[in-house]
Amino acid sequence: LLALVGAYSAIVTLCGLCLCARFFIREAAGKKKRQAGLILIGLITTAILIALTEPVLPFVPIQRWIPRLTSLGFVVECAAVALAMWRHKLFALSPTTAAESIMDTLTDSVLLVDSSGRIVAANASALGLLGYQENELVFRPVTRILPDQVASEAEDSNGRQPVGIGSTSQIETVFLAKSGREIPISLTTSIVQDDEDVEYGVVYVARDLTQREQAKEQLEESLREKEVLLREVHHRVRNNLQLISSLLMLQSEENPNEHTATALRLSRNRIQSMAMIHETLYQSEYLANIDLADCMQNLVDHLTHSYDVDTDIITTKVDVGQVSLSADLVVQCGLIVNELVSNAFKHAFPAGQAGKLSVAIHPDGNDNVVLTVSDNGVSLPPEVSLPRADSLGLQLVHMLIQQLAAEIEIDRSRGTTFKIRFST
Repeated sequence: LLALVGAYSAIVTLCGLCLCARFFIREAAGKKKRQAGLILIGLITTAILIALTEPVLPFVPIQRWIPRLTSLGFVVECAAVALAMWRHKLFALSPTTAAESIMDTLTDSVLLVDSSGRIVAANASALGLLGYQENELVFRPVTRILPDQVASEAEDSNGRQPVGIGSTSQIETVFLAKSGREIPISLTTSIVQDDEDVEYGVVYVARDLTQREQAKEQLEESLREKEVLLREVHHRVRNNLQLISSLLMLQSEENPNEHTATALRLSRNRIQSMAMIHETLYQSEYLANIDLADCMQNLVDHLTHSYDVDTDIITTKVDVGQVSLSADLVVQCGLIVNELVSNAFKHAFPAGQAGKLSVAIHPDGNDNVVLTVSDNGVSLPPEVSLPRADSLGLQLVHMLIQQLAAEIEIDRSRGTTFKIRFST
């Protein structure tokens, strides 16, 4: 019976020894490997004691003075298991166990780096992102995964302040993966110090920005494609308007009726003005940032040439401030300027009268813009008002002002000044 018990003990100890050794060999460096190491020491001690007790001692003459050591082996094994439980909190929740569990469940990459610049811990997210095994990364210099200057800058930017004071810094840089790929990350660093300002190391928390960068590139590519498409639209609209303008010019030249020919020329000017605005939009590098000053200057120059204005007698001035308007607002403002400048050239300076004409666009605070068209020629008659105007041009101005939901002021004291205030 004693032999059967001894054989059973040997088999159980040998199986436990094999299983524990297999786990110890396969497990990466960490708490579990240390736990398995302590238990393995206990099993090896037990196996040695059993081997000395059962097959060897019966054949030596001093066995009557040496007690059987099987029970002692089990005591050693239990002590090893107890030490593993006490030393590494095998079944208890401790701050260390909780911290390791939290680190492993975080989706962000967390790295602990000691004061000498070596990585002492890395969570599962960091290992997965970088493509390293734990034993390939732990106790290696942090410069293996971060560029040298980035590691030093990230550390220095904290001002060497304790973590408890809330001193952190955040930069955007790259991780150097095992494959050699650069991974864009948002890196937050914190210096770890005790109450006596003794530095223990740095905590790195990195968030993978790969998806954000990819989405940003896709969005930029989509915007570029849309801008190209919009430029092509403006280009084709400009070409079509130029074609219509040319047809109206030919029609006006062939029409013997002066009144009809004049109406055709006025329509041609309106279309030509819209074509010039679309040309400006087509040539703009950024459709959201249109060179409004150049657009208005070209429009006034075109009208000056169209009405054969002598610039030595009638001078023009265009003054545009820092104003950002959408394409629709630029077109509407261009049409208003076209009608008011055309009206001034036709009626404000009769019989070669000298004068000045100015166009100004300036911000007026609270996202408002003021468009001013003024001249010092013959004033607009007091009986003329935009809602009841007889001319098509002033009717168009009234319609455009309604579309802009704008306010208009007309000053007839020194020539005529139209001041139109609208929201952007």
